[in-house]
Amino acid sequence: MNNLDLRVVKTRKNLYTALLELMKEKTFEEIKVLDICNHALINRSTFYAHYNDKYELLADLIEDLKNSLASELKKNKNS
Repeated sequence: MNNLDLRVVKTRKNLYTALLELMKEKTFEEIKVLDICNHALINRSTFYAHYNDKYELLADLIEDLKNSLASELKKNKNS
């Protein structure tokens, strides 16, 4: 499946948002994959189609945030 597929983008965005919102309420260690899935309104099988575990989701979220920040810094540098 293509990473630019709109379904993939939407699912990952929902998972990122769910994880961030849950981390406001609980520690990362207390959060279960099922909690993330319920919050993101997806099935566990969908979660596991994208990630092996919640640690991989967190690593992907951090990497995505890092890339977004680097992109914004480049834009500001070129302005």
